[in-house]
Amino acid sequence: MQTATSTLCTSDLLSWWIVRFYIPEHIIHDRGTTFTSQLWTSSANLLGMTLHQTTAYNPVANGIAQEVELVRKAKINEEKRVASASRENPKEFFAYVSSRKPIKNNISPLRDSESNLITNDLEKVELMNAYSKTVFTKEESTTLPKRDIKYEWPHTLNRITFTMDDVKKKIKGLSKAKVPGPDAIHPREIIDLEEFFRKTASKRKPPQVWKLGNVPPFFNKGPKEKPGKYRPMCLTSDPCKIFELSSVVSMVEHIEKNNFLIGSQQRFRQKRSCDKSFLIFLHVQHL
Repeated sequence: MQTATSTLCTSDLLSWWIVRFYIPEHIIHDRGTTFTSQLWTSSANLLGMTLHQTTAYNPVANGIAQEVELVRKAKINEEKRVASASRENPKEFFAYVSSRKPIKNNISPLRDSESNLITNDLEKVELMNAYSKTVFTKEESTTLPKRDIKYEWPHTLNRITFTMDDVKKKIKGLSKAKVPGPDAIHPREIIDLEEFFRKTASKRKPPQVWKLGNVPPFFNKGPKEKPGKYRPMCLTSDPCKIFELSSVVSMVEHIEKNNFLIGSQQRFRQKRSCDKSFLIFLHVQHL
């Protein structure tokens, strides 16, 4: 408002505030001529509002002072929240410290195999991608062992079922401090996915975004200019993780019910582990 006359203030109060939020019971204002005019006081009496005058230069009626005070209180509350949450999640503290830094640059300039300094972002990505390919082992498909045991599947799993309790347990198991995937859905925002999972299972076709993943590099330790000191981590969709965990429950129940696994299978089964398999092996050896 460029000119705070009594006419404009009264008009804005009616058209902007009262129309949206109803009639206020009390209004606190300074001793300016705009709020001591007959038009302002008559309008307040007609609408049933009680006017309260402050002393001169009182911060309560100073908009700029109120804004500064609100920002100060919001900052204090945010720091208290970070301090309280850092006890269980230290990432909250480091995220807050990083947000206060004037310059944010996660990846420093890198050096290639010829010791050339790489500063361009696209060239950094290509250099780190080329290094990541060198550390993976490519297995030959011809050298894989052949399976001698033939399995017959008289029973098929035609439908995957979900219950609200199962989905809620999986949601609670997600870490609230994790970074979201390509769908930008944070674990804090996931509430109810039961109906969505049922439709996805009935269509037998997951959303396209579930097949994607963000692969940001995370610095470990050592010289920052070496590509090998960064560890790539794939960030996938959190709803996809819950869907997979919920699907595994139905699949395992179907496999256990129809005895598709041999008795010596210990891994990936409930109430069994590799430790138990090792103990059984030692017991057989000493018989």
